[in-house]
This record gives sequence, structure tokens and C-alpha cells, in this order.
Amino acid sequence: MDIIKLTLNFISTTDKSLFLTGKAGTGKTTFLNALRQNIYKKCIVVAPTGIAAINANGVTIHSFFNLPLGPFLPGKSQLGTSIDSNKKKLIKELELLIIDEVSMLRADTLDAIDYILRTTRKKEDVPFGDVQVLFVGDLCQLSPIIADEEWRQIKQYYKGINFLNALSIKIAPPVYLELTQVYRQTDDNFIQLLNQVRTGNCSQREVDLINTCYKPDVVNEKSPVILTTHNAKVDSINENGLRILATQEEFLWAEVDGDFDEVSFPTENCLKLKIGARIMLLRNDKGKDKKYYNGKTGLVKAIVPEELSILLDDGATIQIQKEVWSKIKYVFNESTNSVNPEVVGTFRQFPVRLAWAITIHKSQGLTFENAVLDLEDVFVPGQAYVALSRLKSLQGLSLSSKVNLQIMNNSAFAAGALPDSLSEDKLIEILSNEQALFAERKLCDYFSWVELSAFFSQNGSLLNNYAEIADTLGRISHCTTTSLKFTEEISSICKLNQEGKYQLLEARISAASSYYLEEIDKRIMPVVRAEYSKTKGSINFKLLFRFNAELKKLLEQKLSDFLAAEKFARDFLSNIIGNHEA
Repeated sequence: MDIIKLTLNFISTTDKSLFLTGKAGTGKTTFLNALRQNIYKKCIVVAPTGIAAINANGVTIHSFFNLPLGPFLPGKSQLGTSIDSNKKKLIKELELLIIDEVSMLRADTLDAIDYILRTTRKKEDVPFGDVQVLFVGDLCQLSPIIADEEWRQIKQYYKGINFLNALSIKIAPPVYLELTQVYRQTDDNFIQLLNQVRTGNCSQREVDLINTCYKPDVVNEKSPVILTTHNAKVDSINENGLRILATQEEFLWAEVDGDFDEVSFPTENCLKLKIGARIMLLRNDKGKDKKYYNGKTGLVKAIVPEELSILLDDGATIQIQKEVWSKIKYVFNESTNSVNPEVVGTFRQFPVRLAWAITIHKSQGLTFENAVLDLEDVFVPGQAYVALSRLKSLQGLSLSSKVNLQIMNNSAFAAGALPDSLSEDKLIEILSNEQALFAERKLCDYFSWVELSAFFSQNGSLLNNYAEIADTLGRISHCTTTSLKFTEEISSICKLNQEGKYQLLEARISAASSYYLEEIDKRIMPVVRAEYSKTKGSINFKLLFRFNAELKKLLEQKLSDFLAAEKFARDFLSNIIGNHEA
């Protein structure tokens, strides 16, 4: 079963929320990058941390949703009051929310997101305010961090801290989709070993196997990159490695422009380098030769103001220049009816960091041919798995200290607690049902006249004495009646169990939209516009002017709705056919 294709089908033709997971090295990041380039929905990407957000070309959860520090207490916390009008407009237009690195997403944080989406979009009774959510990540990797005091405050609401314990997830569980093809490793025995570490199912046999890679004298100036647990350890190792080099130290400053906070810097603001320093590249080679990738290591051979010469560990020599990382915010563009990223800050620096050592947290997503693992002080569940799974093979592993069962079985999320994988037939059945429900909901909403009907109910006494537009009001009333019948027809077509139903649906939507567009544009709006002009600015017709102004606005929205309905029907059918043929 092609999970990538199935995921794309769910995203493009339904509004069902999804949890896309998979072991380390199964292509989650690659999929996400491709999706962002091709999605037609109004979409934003968020992540729990600044570094994760920059890597995903998104924004942090807390900055986008204006979340305060501290826990969210369901039913007690009141959020959203500090969100400005522009962001509220964006949230109201949002169709797809992608949350990357969800292993680090706390349950109460997700419920805070759910609360803000519901209240801002005025859809308090609908999970996530009717926004489709795509959760991306592996719960067996780095888990959320929460202080003891915060957990004491929220443990009455949650059985656990990861996002699957959120109340919003219990109400609306996402479809569980798992990528199973591992690309980083090719050795089946190593893949099996990693899976046992991932799920906390190691026996002493696996521990003994890993400990065959213990090399007490492995750490020296020529050792491969050391993956360790704490920033203080990393800083000490890197500073020592730099200090013992006899070459001249160079200070290479980044150029920081606009809003780019220090915690999100992808590398040092001031890079201290020497000839001979061990470094790791932080970007992929954009050239045709693809000589290096994010995580590739080597030695600095030459330093000039705008260029570094690097001798890679595989023997190739490359020259690199400074590159730019961008921090973005999302804005809603009314003229194009789209959600767009807007750069608010940039960080320009050589895409390298000192790499005698890096933290396991910062290694997430990277791949190494060879590495030294220092797992003695692991403090977060899943840390050992993340470190081991960075390697392509067991032959590339060196341990600076021996491991034990406690270290190896400190799993972030036991396999038995993960959602059950569904069969291919069941997933296809869910997809088919969700496609029909999505089309029905969207199109019935476009053809609804509920706001106009409510408006007329609120102005009943005025309408009884407004003879000038009596015929026009009759036409509107006729439209509301026929449209109600048409939404019943939409529902019936969507429930059909036959091929070609969506082609039939598109034809009926096109015909109905054309009818209502002509009725409003040619027969109803001319009268309303004339009355609007006649009453505008007149002291004697203030009440009528307000009425006509609101009626004109509501009718213009219906014109927009019918055009949107036609476009949706075309796009929906195109996606159904395109995904079927792909």
C-alpha cells in the first residue's frame, strides 16, 4: 500500500485529520517538504520548538497562537484575547494546519490550539474549529518536556503528556497512517535492532550486541562526531577540540536582520573556526553533483571572508558560501484569497557548526555514516533511539561508554500504546466515506442562505413596509427555497455508491451556480444597488441605508460563494481523478 499516495488523497479530497508517523528514516520530512510545495489548501506549518519550526519552514506553535507560558487548563484557561485582527482573519480562512515533530507536542498545548481555533472561527462545537490537522512525527522519538509542578496542575485532565492524550484527540481521533519503508538504513538486522530500541523491547542480547561497539579510547581529535545529551557537554568538547588546534582562530559573525530570536539560530551567531576544525554541514548541496547533505562532516581547510573550503570525510573538497535562513509569519492575502508566508527576519551565516560533538536533540532528522554515541546521561525517553537511528549501520557506531537495559528500554512510547494500524481496505473505505462527507459539507455550505434568512428575520417589521424591493425580496425568497431543495440533491448525489457520481455532482453544481449567479447579478443586485445609492447619505433614510448596505454585502458574499462552489467542484473532481490515476 502506498501510504504517501493515500495521505495525499486524504489531504486533497477530505477534511479528515491525520496522524502521519513512521520510524526514523522513513521519509516524513521529505514528504512534508513536497506537500508544502503542492498543497492547494490554505495551509500553515507549526512546530513545538524554534529550531524545528525553522527546519520545517514554519513557525512555532506558541508564537502563532499567542500561547502564554505555563499549562493550559481545559475549561478554565481563556485564550485568544491577545490575537490581533489580521491573525484572526487568517485563522478564520485556514483549511489545513500541519504540526511537525509532534512527539514533542504536549496534550494541553494541543487542547489550547483546539480552543483557539474553535473560538476564533466561531465554531465552538466542532473539533479544531473545522480545520483539518495533519500531525507529523514519531512518538517514539523525543518526548515532551514538562516540569513537575506543571504536571501536578494538569494531571487530573490527562492520562499522559503526549498529544494523543489531548481531550480534542479523544473527541476527534485522526486517521493513523504509518510510513514503513526505511530509507536511512538498509541492513535488516540493524533495522530490527532499532525497532526494539524504539519500542523499549530490548533484551540483554541486544544490549550486548550494541556494547560490542564500545571503544573506550574512541574520543580523540580524529574521532567522528559525538552525539551526547547536554549542551554543556557539547560546548566543552567543541571548545577543547578548537583549543588544541595550533592554527589561528577566526571569528565569523552572522548577519541577523529583522525578527529572528536567538533560540531559533540554526548555528552560532559568531562562528569560531580554525583550519583543521571538525564541522558539520547544515544544508543540502543545491548543485547538480549533490556532494554534501545536512549532517555531512569534514574538516575546515581554508577560511576567507565569504567562503570556506571543506575537506569532507569521504575525501571530496568543496567550497561553501554563506546561506540565508528565514523566519516567517503567515498572512492572509485578501486580494488572492490565499495564506502566504512572509519573511520577518533572516539569519545569514556559513551553514556549518562545530562538530566534534552535537546534542542528540539537534541531531534529529540528520544522517551519519559514523558517529560516537555518549548515552551515559540520557534524560528524556526516546533519546537513545534518536541517537542510534541517526546511523546508517551498526558498523558506523562507536560507544564512548557501555549501555544497559535501562538506557536502551527508555522508550518514549511503547509500541502497544500506539494506535492500531488499519488494513488497506479499511483505509480506502474511510477515504471514500470522508470524500463524500467533505464534498457534501463544503457544497451545502456554499449553497446555504442561512445568513440572509436570519437577516430577514431580524428586519421583519421594516420589510413589511419596504414596497420598493418587494419583488426583489420575493426573488431572494424563491432562491432560498430552491437552494434548500438543491442541497438535498447534493446530499443524495454524495451518498450514491456508483462510479461517475462526482462528474454528475460537478455538472449539477455548474448548472445551479450559473442559475443563482445570473439571478443575483442580473435581477436582484441592480435593485439593491439602486436602493443603496438612493438611501446613502440621506438623513431620512438612515435605517434603510443600513439595511441596503448589509443586504448588498450579504448578496456579494453569495456571488462569491457560488463562484467558489464551481471552483471547488472542479478542483475536487480533478483531485479525485488525478489521485486515482497517479
